Amino acid sequence: MRIKLIVSTLIFIFVSMITSSCTRVEPGYAGIKVNMYGTNRGVEDYPIVTGRVFYNPITEEIYEFPTYYVIKTWTLDINEGSPTDESITFNSIEGAAINTDISVAVGFDGDKVPNVFVSFRKEADEIINGYVRAQVRNKFNEYASKMKVTDIFGSQKQALQDSVMASLVRELEPMGFKFNMVSFVGAFRVSPEVAKSIDLTIQATQKAIEAENKVRESTALARQSIEKARG
Repeated sequence: MRIKLIVSTLIFIFVSMITSSCTRVEPGYAGIKVNMYGTNRGVEDYPIVTGRVFYNPITEEIYEFPTYYVIKTWTLDINEGSPTDESITFNSIEGAAINTDISVAVGFDGDKVPNVFVSFRKEADEIINGYVRAQVRNKFNEYASKMKVTDIFGSQKQALQDSVMASLVRELEPMGFKFNMVSFVGAFRVSPEVAKSIDLTIQATQKAIEAENKVRESTALARQSIEKARG
C-alpha cells in the first residue's frame, strides 16, 4: 500500500512537471502566451509585460519581443555576428551599384506584439533579420534610385538616410515596429569603374571651384585697382 502511494505521488509530480512550466519575461520585453491549438494559434489579447509566467509546455509557448531598441548591423564581414554576407546593395539613378553595411535601431511596440506575431508567426530576431531587413533594403533602393551616385557619396548622404528612416517610421510603426536610427557603417563599396568616375567628377568639381575662386579674386583685384586710380 505504501509503495502504491509513493508511485502515485511520483506519477502526480511527473505529470505536474510536464504539464506546467514557468518562465520569466524580463523588463524591456513584451511576452505573449500562445496556445498552439487555438484560433490564430491562440495568441492572448494582451502581452505579458514582465514577471514570472506559468504555462503548459505541451500546448503553449511563450514568445518574447524587445520593447527597447536593439542595434542590428547587417554587414559584409562574416565575422560580424553572422556567417553570411548581410550587407545591402542599392542603385543610383545612373544604375551604379553601391554596396554598404547598414545599422538600424529597432524595437517592438508592446501593445502591438500579438498583432506582429499573428502577422509573421516568427520570433523577434527572425522578423528583424527577414522582414525588417528587406524593408530597409527596399527603401534605400527606392530613394537612392532618384539620386546621382556623386550626391550619395557627398552632400546627399545624410538626406538619403533621413528619407529611409522617415519612410520606415511612417509605414512600419503602425504595424508595431519602432525605429530610432538607420545609418551607414563604414565606407561605400563600388566597382573600380564607378570609383574612377566619382574621382573624376570630384576632381572636375574642385577645378571648377578653383577657377571660380580665381575669377572672383581677379575681379576683386581689378576693382581695387580702379578704386586706387580714382583715389
